[in-house]
Amino acid sequence: MAEEKCPFEQSFSFRALPNKKFFFLQDKEVSTLIMKWSMQGRISAQSFSFDQSFHSYNCEQFALDFFKDPDVVSCLKKMEAGVQVPLDKPVVSVHVEVVACTKVSMELFDPIFSCGILRPNGHMVKCLHDVYSDYDELRQ
Repeated sequence: MAEEKCPFEQSFSFRALPNKKFFFLQDKEVSTLIMKWSMQGRISAQSFSFDQSFHSYNCEQFALDFFKDPDVVSCLKKMEAGVQVPLDKPVVSVHVEVVACTKVSMELFDPIFSCGILRPNGHMVKCLHDVYSDYDELRQ
């Protein structure tokens, strides 16, 4: 017998937006850092639209519907041995944790540039293998 849904329960449908451009992936400075930090080919971003109004009280259903949507499942990949492969198991449950977000910014990373950890060309300032408090810039 098929599982019955509550008549008041929303069901979300998702649609991939393959032409969506992500500014952070097109930024030359970010691309340089991605390559230098060995993330080239390991980082990707995808965008999807959905068809219902989102309410935070319904976030677990939203997440579950997302991972069960056929259009989403056909697009999502995971890394295995350095290669992106399709998901091999269906998602059967999700746990959603609300993360307080009052500001969206990359300012968190500004200190690594301003305190001398990274050179202007993006290379990290190296430190000696022995720990000397005067020379250990990254730990400061």
